[in-house]
Amino acid sequence: METTLDLVAITDLNSVTTYLNPAGRQILNLDDDSSGIGVDLKNFMTEKEVDAILNFGLPQAESLGGWQTEIQIRPTGVDEPIPVEILLVPVRNQSGEMNAVNVFMRDLLEREALQTERREFVSAVSHELRTSLTSMRMYTDLLDTGDVGELTEQQKLVVNNLKSTVGRLTRMVDDLNVVSLLELGRFGLNIDEFDLGDLVDSAKVSCQPVCDERGVTIVNEVSGSDLKVSADRGRTHQILVNLLNNAGKYGDENSEVIVAAAADSGFVTISVTDSGPGIADEELERIFENFYRSTDARISRVSGSGLGLSIARGLVEAQGGKLWVESVVGSGSTFSFTLPIA
Repeated sequence: METTLDLVAITDLNSVTTYLNPAGRQILNLDDDSSGIGVDLKNFMTEKEVDAILNFGLPQAESLGGWQTEIQIRPTGVDEPIPVEILLVPVRNQSGEMNAVNVFMRDLLEREALQTERREFVSAVSHELRTSLTSMRMYTDLLDTGDVGELTEQQKLVVNNLKSTVGRLTRMVDDLNVVSLLELGRFGLNIDEFDLGDLVDSAKVSCQPVCDERGVTIVNEVSGSDLKVSADRGRTHQILVNLLNNAGKYGDENSEVIVAAAADSGFVTISVTDSGPGIADEELERIFENFYRSTDARISRVSGSGLGLSIARGLVEAQGGKLWVESVVGSGSTFSFTLPIA
């Protein structure tokens, strides 16, 4: 604790320190002769962040054994706040009650700058690639329709393969663009009220080619339920398509994928259940990371960019909902997400 570059502190339940390591004193820009004892960490946070930690973070840490998030702190004498990752871990007495807190903070300023640079780069590259792919698609369409001369059967086969490749690359570039927009906070939504059953039917049609390849049948149990949500119709369609395509790719051949929904406490929970190989516990959260592909996906060589689930979660959270997965290895998976009820 004395030599780490991260802030390490022990505090009471009001965030006043009984220990603060040298890196912590440096991050908070305290005087050189400061012992680090009796420092109120709330003084370095905004009122909103203090409220979140006291009313949400500490209860979560007590019940779950830890709570982690990213906040901004303002060190002594510094005008601009700095981003930090904060982790709260409870200290318990012999009765098992939380009577103190271990606090860890990591300065994210350098990481934040690198991430912003990366996001800007991905955004610029995806824009340039889309422009080139649009031209390629136009030329392949001209060849396919015979506007520049008749093609032999062999030439038509080559052109069709080229069109398929351009289409796949275009979808990948579109996914990259959505990821960069979500991360940069430049993402807009068109919120509307619409029937969920109709949207599932539409997503089902979009996913039919993928499912037909493996004999997978999508069962829409939402149809006729008269469930309406308040969300972006186009983006919700994209979320469902991503989840259904995954179920079609990874579900057992000639199996069923069930789409169901239920309303509760102002939200509708939509679930997509397959009967595939399932997901190992250690991968349940990692599959939502950008470009991450599960062990089973890599072994079975199922095509994909590793962006579909990341995008789906980002689109759900942008609309005020949450997305999660429950899975048992060998018994399939259920992906569920919530949206505000209309």
